[in-house]
Amino acid sequence: MNDFSDEERAELAELHAARAEKHQAGMAALRNELPGSMRPGEQTGALATLYCEDNGGLGIYLDDTARYVIRMPVDSAVEPGMVDLEGTEATVERSRYSKAEIDTILDTLLLRRWHPEARNYVYAFTYDAKTDRVDADSSAPPEVITPLLESFAEALEVRFSPMRSRGAPH
Repeated sequence: MNDFSDEERAELAELHAARAEKHQAGMAALRNELPGSMRPGEQTGALATLYCEDNGGLGIYLDDTARYVIRMPVDSAVEPGMVDLEGTEATVERSRYSKAEIDTILDTLLLRRWHPEARNYVYAFTYDAKTDRVDADSSAPPEVITPLLESFAEALEVRFSPMRSRGAPH
């Protein structure tokens, strides 16, 4: 399932280019706002987000002690442990997955081609740094979701949600 055709790769490249432009604009705005008018907690979150972005991380989350945790891919050169974010510590944890593995799952969900009926349903999905897996909600029945779960086992959790489309799919 993770071998995309030339047509699928071209479609993904187009989708990624549109998202990358928005993402880069958001990161630039975040960099320009620091230290600016942010409250301390907001500043720490922004610094964790930028550290994650600058070092190829997968995502961030707040742990039970309200400390930011930055999840790095399994094959990252960044070592797990504590990192200083301009005077505030954050924790770096290693994922069980590479960025390529997570991207493959996200791209598969984005294309919705793992089952002949997959495009007939609605999906909402994201990588969850805390659980270290891709979380998805879908209106698709089990017979449509099963091939997806079989392909990505532990790295994906799908919940049924009676969602309705409001336009373009995720």
